[in-house]
Amino acid sequence: MKNFFIKLTIFLLVVASVDFVVGSLLKYLYNNTKGGSTKSLADIRNEIESPVVIFGSSRALQHYDPQIITDTIGLEAYNCGSEAQGIMAMMANYRMLSKRYTPSIIIYDIEPDFDINSKYENSRYMSVLRCNYDIVGVDSIVWDIAPNERYKLLSRTFRFSKHPFKIFTDYISPFRPVFNGYDPQDKQMVREPSESDSIIEEFPVDSLKIDYLKRLIADCKGKTLLVFAASPDYKQPSDIKYEEIKRLCAENNLPFINHFTDTAFINHKEYFYNSRHLNKLGATEYTKVFASELKALLDSYNLN
Repeated sequence: MKNFFIKLTIFLLVVASVDFVVGSLLKYLYNNTKGGSTKSLADIRNEIESPVVIFGSSRALQHYDPQIITDTIGLEAYNCGSEAQGIMAMMANYRMLSKRYTPSIIIYDIEPDFDINSKYENSRYMSVLRCNYDIVGVDSIVWDIAPNERYKLLSRTFRFSKHPFKIFTDYISPFRPVFNGYDPQDKQMVREPSESDSIIEEFPVDSLKIDYLKRLIADCKGKTLLVFAASPDYKQPSDIKYEEIKRLCAENNLPFINHFTDTAFINHKEYFYNSRHLNKLGATEYTKVFASELKALLDSYNLN
């Protein structure tokens, strides 16, 4: 029995040592990537101090050109959007940024499926959160979403296990560049979406997502101007899915710049690469309009 425990102890020490070495290597690669989405996430964690940051899902990531915003309002902007991510991941971004500085303006492009409704489970955000689990404030978000995840995350390697190949390639030679976090899509929509693609289904409100939106609103109050936005959606006839964010904005006296059903964009197929996302041309034209409205908003608040 004594030999068994000695062998078990040695085995566990070897496993722990390998986990520490592999996890530390992946963390180093993550923090020192050359480009791609991994670098954008690492920059949010470690480097950027732009006074204007853009939050949201892929619609934020691909719809807002930070250079146009910078040129229009005279404040440096950085795009912190992330594909298929919502309020939990964005709260993690906010907490990581807040450890270094306080942004002057947060532009949050709301995607109700990820930020309000319960259609998508909150566990989908874990791949981003795991990589930053060692940061105080991010760990508690993980506990709220998946309380038992904390035991798995004792493993350093597990924290980066979702996308090790992408971390490695973004360190060696990124497949695609990003521009201050912005990921423009230089392609054109070919298939005309069916009418069913524009039908908005109703889903119950996710109380945890709403709670985190309220936490972000409360944390920004008196420090950061929080501007919610809805970017164009191809041939979308209704913005009913934004009723909850409209209510939150009204209750908290926050601006909501809404172009979700704006016919200046949504009826122009050349501006889209699929029914939900603007291409580079569409994003450029939309950001110009959005930035001018943002500038007018800042002028009204005497913030410019």
